[in-house]
Order: sequence, then structure tokens, then C-alpha cells
Amino acid sequence: ESHNLDPESQDKDGVTCLHIIAKQGDKEIYQYLVPRVRNNPTPKDNADRSPLHYAGRHYEMSVYLIKSFNIHPEDKDSNGFNGLHAACQAGNMRLVLHYLNKLNCNRYLETCDSRGLLYFACLSGHLEMVRILMEKYQLKPVEGDIDAAQSMKGGESIVKLMLRHFYFIKLVRETIKEAERRQILPIATKPRRPFYLLKS
Repeated sequence: ESHNLDPESQDKDGVTCLHIIAKQGDKEIYQYLVPRVRNNPTPKDNADRSPLHYAGRHYEMSVYLIKSFNIHPEDKDSNGFNGLHAACQAGNMRLVLHYLNKLNCNRYLETCDSRGLLYFACLSGHLEMVRILMEKYQLKPVEGDIDAAQSMKGGESIVKLMLRHFYFIKLVRETIKEAERRQILPIATKPRRPFYLLKS
């Protein structure tokens, strides 16, 4: 302030110091700067990301932003990436559960390139988060999620977990299809009475 610094000034990507402070999780400095912001205390960068997108690693910072301003974890950037995705990517289990359980966020939201919560949880390398998303929230892994886990150093445990679920789901679907086929087959192949026997 003594150097006439503007908290709303942007770099070439539209990032302000508010975005950076949110990423660092420094709530006190953010609160200090808010009265000095002339326009929007939760500005968006050139990719339409607010400070909440940047705060995924920090529970207290994220909750403060949501409670204090007109901002929500489901708010998307230009590619459909939202605050819930950011929390998954950061491996912030506490924040992810807060979004899903307390704020009732939609666990099925995907980015424009069809990447969901499991994909970003895999990128975090957080095995327990991946397990909970699949077992408690019934999210089903797809090949892209497994690829994400394979790209991470030390992601072998996640890959094994997801492959078990992936092939189990595939087996269940095939079993259901086979059961349905067996129910339909007797009807389709049931012998019919000759036409002449149908006459009275």
C-alpha cells in the first residue's frame, strides 16, 4: 500500500496478487487486501479461474472465499475445471469431503475434455482419496483415469486399485448382459404351433 501497489493489477495471464495469495493459503493477507480492492475481490484470470481455483491445497482459505464472497466450488473456468477438481488435484481430502458432503457438490462434473474427479485425484497420487471416490461415491474409473495414475511417479498402487475396479465393473456388466440374453433367448426360440393347428 505504501508503494501504491494495486491488488487488482494483472500479469500477462490475468493473474493478480489475490490469486497468488490464495494459492499460498494466506488468509490474513487476503483479508487485509479486500478493503483495498475497488472492483471484484475474487477476480478471474484469462482462463476464467478465480482465487478459489488456486486455493485447492488450503482448506481454511477455500472455506473463507466461499463464505465471504459470491463464489462456489462448481464455478468453472474456460475448460470446465472447477474448485472441486482443484481440491482433488491438490490431494486435499478434507476439502474434497467438505465440498461433497457439506456443500453437496456434483461429483459427476467433468471438464470439457471429459476429465472428472477420479482423473484429478489420480494426478494427486492420493490413494485413499481415489479409494473413497470409487467406493463411497461410486465413481467408476475409465481408461483416462488409469492413464493419469500411470503417469505419476509412485502411482502403481492407484493403478492396481483402479484396474481391479475397472475389470470388476466390466465383469458385472458382462454378467448382467448374459443373464438378460438367457432370459430373452427362450422366448425368442420358443417353438410355435403349426399354423394349421391354430384353426378351429
